[in-house]
Amino acid sequence: EGAPLKLDVIDDFTFKLTFDRPYGGILIRFAIQGWRGYTELIKPAHYLKQFHKKYTPMEKLEPIIKEAGFQPGEWANLFNDKDITNWKLNQKKALGFPVLYPWIQTKHTDSVTTYERNPYYFKVDPAGNQLPYIDTIQSSLVQDIEMVGLKTIAGEVDFSRESAALIKMPLYKENEKNGYKANLASMHVTPTDVFLNQTYDDANWQKVVQDVRFRKALNLALNRKEIISTIYYGFAKPGTIEDNTFDLAQANQLLDDMGMKKGPDGKRLGLNGKTFTIPFEVGAQAPDIVPLTQLIVEMWKQLGLDVTMKTIDQKLWNTKNTDNQLQASMIWTHTPLWYMGDWGLGQWAPAWNDWKTSGGKKGKEPPENVKKFYSLIDQAAAAKPDDAKKLIEQVKSELKDNMYYFVHIADVKQPIIVNAKLHNIPSDAAFAIATNFSGEQFFFGK
Repeated sequence: EGAPLKLDVIDDFTFKLTFDRPYGGILIRFAIQGWRGYTELIKPAHYLKQFHKKYTPMEKLEPIIKEAGFQPGEWANLFNDKDITNWKLNQKKALGFPVLYPWIQTKHTDSVTTYERNPYYFKVDPAGNQLPYIDTIQSSLVQDIEMVGLKTIAGEVDFSRESAALIKMPLYKENEKNGYKANLASMHVTPTDVFLNQTYDDANWQKVVQDVRFRKALNLALNRKEIISTIYYGFAKPGTIEDNTFDLAQANQLLDDMGMKKGPDGKRLGLNGKTFTIPFEVGAQAPDIVPLTQLIVEMWKQLGLDVTMKTIDQKLWNTKNTDNQLQASMIWTHTPLWYMGDWGLGQWAPAWNDWKTSGGKKGKEPPENVKKFYSLIDQAAAAKPDDAKKLIEQVKSELKDNMYYFVHIADVKQPIIVNAKLHNIPSDAAFAIATNFSGEQFFFGK
């Protein structure tokens, strides 16, 4: 409900942003929330003006619009397509786009993307040497995740983080003789949070999953020790936000109190008297998602619940989630990075989240406790860091009481595979993703 920010250009090197209320969180928004992107604020005007009708006549734009596959007159779609945000830098369309990053994309094939050092990059090291140190980076696309593992243990990969799997850490260590090091660092996410869609369009489903007793029962049935030992080989800890007690008797009692009786087949019935099913649909976005979902399916079956699982294409997963068609799923959230404001809102209640993000024009209005949760998150985003941390503690308290989704583990480790001669890699004490923000400092040595 606030007014848009006001921008004043003071001179060629200075600008001022003015908001209609205090916005102490603005610096951290720019510093990290866009993943080191300049998307929100700084754009190459000299390049983009050629796609904007204010600076280029429509008769010159129309052929470019047609070539790009848009309808006549859709110059705005053309402009947005040509504006390469930091999320598009690995796409072929990024070729030739001016950037402020350490490297510039210079070649793109179906299997390899090549980046060369930016000769105008603005950072220097303490000795006055211009960064980055490394001249060329090649990013290779392979057929499947198994091929990544094979190339890694063969010593054909200089750096791998998101594609490295904790389950393969023993294999990585065994093959370090091939010229790489396998390190462990902390993940910046809770990687396998569990979501039940409280706004899925089914009255019986909503009556059950919107009852906090049901969610608390399922939480009590999560055996975190088994999860940590089986899936994460001990390289994780029980989550600290929600109760991590494992108590099947108490869980069953809560379901009994709700009136979810068991039918002749031993499966619990919904409030409509029919077997209540929790149908998980997951993508293989990370190596631990499928096996952990399989494990949780078996854990929740011990409560007499009918729980199923299906693995679907990641693109289909995204579409179904956006369309409010997923009932149960698993994905990560940025829980350790509290300033991201990522508390799974678009997974455990897409319709309520649509109401929030549209100012009440779309979706469905949430109950008051959910509105309070949203408000605390928004307040934290706008507050100064010290004040924001206090607000985030209130967010965690609300999450603990209401169990909106399941943040069952924390402090999960992630492998970082690096060439043994590659230096300036962040230490094990850092988040693994710190490597995303310091690559220009990497160098090859002895």
